[in-house]
Amino acid sequence: PDGTGMSLAPQLAADSSGVYATWYDNRNGAYDIFANASTDGGEVWLDEPARVDTDDRGEAYSASPVLVVDGVGGVVIAWEDSRDGRSDVYTNVSVDYGQTFAPSDVRLDPGGAGNADSFYPRLARSGFNVYVAWHDTYGGEDRDIYVAHSGDSGVTWSEAVRPETANEGLVDALYPSVAAVGDTLHIAWQDNRSGGYDVWYRQSSDAGLTWAAPETRMDRDTQGLNQSNRAHVSAY
Repeated sequence: PDGTGMSLAPQLAADSSGVYATWYDNRNGAYDIFANASTDGGEVWLDEPARVDTDDRGEAYSASPVLVVDGVGGVVIAWEDSRDGRSDVYTNVSVDYGQTFAPSDVRLDPGGAGNADSFYPRLARSGFNVYVAWHDTYGGEDRDIYVAHSGDSGVTWSEAVRPETANEGLVDALYPSVAAVGDTLHIAWQDNRSGGYDVWYRQSSDAGLTWAAPETRMDRDTQGLNQSNRAHVSAY
């Protein structure tokens, strides 16, 4: 019923097949991830939204979802999830225009579940290629950027890799942004390897298997002198 729960941080995507929304919602207790869909341009929506995370309802904090769509009814959603204590990054996929999602979601971050804090998932898609990037304390006290790739529209995923070349866990790397065209993946982030935060960019032309070396600093003031934050990359 209206006003009886908190529904937060809605995200939208649209394509020729419809309009799709995702958000996190505490109707069951702790926050869960939900999605809804319209196949008529947003006029009519599903009577009941689909629940995307697959642990017990309302048991753990699931938040900050993002989504991409493929034009033929495929929807991929990624989010951060604390079902195992600390925050992990999970994803799930729908192949029926967002009406239902797979019965088992997939954890993407490295190491054991709940062993490190993984936050701020970001998605990009090009054809069958789907990418999730996030920042993560797996390598040490400071955060690193990780990327996972799916070549089958989000059904199966590669092992996560680090695109940055700074020392693992010793430089605070935050807030990745990703964009994809064909097999080429573009990623940007901020890190403080030189003192203040600079913005860095790197590219992979083979869906994240290998990376152009080295990464390129985007800001043009003295390296590390000032704070350059919250990069955003796009490609077409």
